[in-house]
Amino acid sequence: MIDIRKVAASRFLRDAASLGGGTALSQLIAIGSLPVLARLYTPEEFGILALYVAIAQVLSVFSTLKLEQMIMLPDSNVDAAGLLVAIFFCSFVFSLTTALIMTLLVVPVLSFMDVDVGFWIYLLPVSFFFSGIYHGLRFWQMRQRNFRLVSVGLVSAITAGTVLSIMVGVWGFGAFGLIIGYIVQGIVNTAVMLYGIRKHKEYFSKLNITRVVRSVSPHKKMMSSLIISHGISSSSMRIPVFAIGGFFGNSVLGFYSLADRIVSAPVQLISDALGDVYRQRASVSWRREGFFFDIYWKTLAVTTFVGVPIFLSAIFVAPELFVIVLGEEWCISGEYAQILLVAALAGFITTPVDKGAVIVGANRFIVWWNLARLGGVVAVVTIAYIFDLEIYTLIWLLVINKVIIYLVNAMYEYGFSLGNKKMV
Repeated sequence: MIDIRKVAASRFLRDAASLGGGTALSQLIAIGSLPVLARLYTPEEFGILALYVAIAQVLSVFSTLKLEQMIMLPDSNVDAAGLLVAIFFCSFVFSLTTALIMTLLVVPVLSFMDVDVGFWIYLLPVSFFFSGIYHGLRFWQMRQRNFRLVSVGLVSAITAGTVLSIMVGVWGFGAFGLIIGYIVQGIVNTAVMLYGIRKHKEYFSKLNITRVVRSVSPHKKMMSSLIISHGISSSSMRIPVFAIGGFFGNSVLGFYSLADRIVSAPVQLISDALGDVYRQRASVSWRREGFFFDIYWKTLAVTTFVGVPIFLSAIFVAPELFVIVLGEEWCISGEYAQILLVAALAGFITTPVDKGAVIVGANRFIVWWNLARLGGVVAVVTIAYIFDLEIYTLIWLLVINKVIIYLVNAMYEYGFSLGNKKMV
């Protein structure tokens, strides 16, 4: 039996609360701004933002070569600092390269083909750069157990991005306001993380090119696996955005993306906060004892007791709540959200414990598992295209696919928490 009182009193939960407090506040700011944003921007403009974010997140996987995932692993802080420096270099090179490719090749080709090239395509390299730097710094601060700074960065970023989006929306610049707000979030988050790194100068002062290369070398195999698997994973998550935009247009995509944004926020923020602490604690337990099943069960206990009542209640009131908060125009988003909440509950419970494969070095599992995820999404989208399914049926199929993925993955992660490396 799990003693809930011990779980509540544990350092794990205090660390999670440190991240979760900032996460909850940022969530309130983001959700609180939606009644204003939904009245300043049209569903079509939200659809354009969804396409921009989808492209940015799919390609950003390659900006760091996934080295941020390794920062927790070295015993030495100097080696971890070497990984962070390598991330800075990779992000700069990737952003510069993509900017040149877009300017010299992509944009001219699309223009020649008479494809409407939106202004936002020129902003993508900026997102790539700050996304890469931020993720590296975020993992570094978590390694140092500086969870409070991570929370401060998150709240500051959400606040700055939201205020700017509202201001630009009032001036009537269309989707540009939403996109520039998204970019500013990354810039502010990066600035806060950089401010916190001043306390760790001693580790970086010991670095040179040779030490940086030596810090990266032990992780080449895992790095390759993660680039492939996260590229596949990111693609599988964003394919529905491209498919819905292509099948039903930007307006329907706008309704869907706003519903998905509201529904997935607790999974991405609160459960990610628990997952960040889980990754740090499980990594330490793995290095010392060779297993981490105790923290696995503690984490599942917390996410289950918190998630079930909240998400079940939300499922019943979603359509009415969307109308009240966002306006009658967004009723359709509420109906989409009602369906998406089913998968969100499964994700909220299981997502924090999905880090075990990385911790134990289960390279083959990571690749094959993400291929299975991609295959499921591609199959659903293909079926929708062949049979010309309506949007509600497509969303239900995507949700069922997600629930199966979450549950099966949780079973595998339990095996890894026991120290089972059969699939490494």
